[in-house]
Amino acid sequence: AGSSAQFRSVLKQNADISAIALFSLGQYRKNLQPGQRQEYFGLVEKYISEMFAQHSAKLKGQSIEVTGSREVKDSVVVESKLQGGGGTTPVIWGLVKRGGGYRIFDVNI
Repeated sequence: AGSSAQFRSVLKQNADISAIALFSLGQYRKNLQPGQRQEYFGLVEKYISEMFAQHSAKLKGQSIEVTGSREVKDSVVVESKLQGGGGTTPVIWGLVKRGGGYRIFDVNI
């Protein structure tokens, strides 16, 4: 259905939100106070979920094909193609091993 709540649920299950949030702060992550961390992580999760929900109609009817993968240090880079809507768009996923499985920590489109 493409709701923000549904995307948020998928993110919680499949993404490493804390890694994404801290990476996005760059050098300013050291200024984040311990009491602010959980609030910030929640806001990043909410923002990503709302962005996906906003743009979900553009992805309808498209398919994704995994074209390759490679290990890089403690992570895996997965290469894929998003097909449909009149073209092909490369998508590169960064996955890190967390909690007995892999979690997304980066996506390049």
